[in-house]
Amino acid sequence: MIVDWPVAQLGFGVVPWVVSLWVDSPWRYGLWALGLALDLVITFAVSGDRLVANITAKLAHREGPVQRPTPARLDTVHFGERLGLFTIIVLGEGVLTVTDAMASTPEWRARLFFTVIAALALLATLWGTALNQGFGGIPYLAADALGPRLLLPLHCRVAGLLAAFAGALGDAVESVSDGHVETATRWLLCGCIAAFAVIGSLAGHAAGRGVRWAVVTAIPGLAIPLALGLAGERMAPGVFLWLLVVAAGAGLLRRRSAKPAAA
Repeated sequence: MIVDWPVAQLGFGVVPWVVSLWVDSPWRYGLWALGLALDLVITFAVSGDRLVANITAKLAHREGPVQRPTPARLDTVHFGERLGLFTIIVLGEGVLTVTDAMASTPEWRARLFFTVIAALALLATLWGTALNQGFGGIPYLAADALGPRLLLPLHCRVAGLLAAFAGALGDAVESVSDGHVETATRWLLCGCIAAFAVIGSLAGHAAGRGVRWAVVTAIPGLAIPLALGLAGERMAPGVFLWLLVVAAGAGLLRRRSAKPAAA
């Protein structure tokens, strides 16, 4: 029995997914939503330790030899590695969209190379925060800072942000010919970086980096995207992306002075 993940024992959340195989749209989508809702409710509402205690109490009332359930714990390091690999895949989609956008541009001029390099540098910065300095794809998080109940939903949120960001990044590269990033794309990129910065500052604080580090990391991560969203309508795409690199990588500049102390 995996104590850290009760949903692995209570499998009735799978039932709506199985039933949906024989149901047509739009009811199929409702069953999917029900399955997700059940998994989330079980994840946050059911205590694994309490579940083990209840099962042990029921077994104690049975006749014959008592077989106590053996609790098992998730291998947190391995679990984080799996989540990190998924994050790498999502970042790889960003590289693919940038490559496709560059290939679809008829004329390769200096400003295109400048923009593409900025886009790749931005993806590399996100890799540095989420994987090199983070855990499980969550920026600046430590392996022992959060349990699976919080780690997995937070990872899903970060992966969703990166997926949306990757799609918009290709549009930013394609906008080189226009000389500026379109409003919807600009706000989507800025919003993703701002949300990423907030998650990173909170995760870093949970990992023991301190309040000062969290504030110093969050300020440029919020201020720069907000300024670009409001006043970046005429800014060249390359300059726009390089400023986002600064916003996304503010925490990396302070990693040596704010590295958590070893236990």
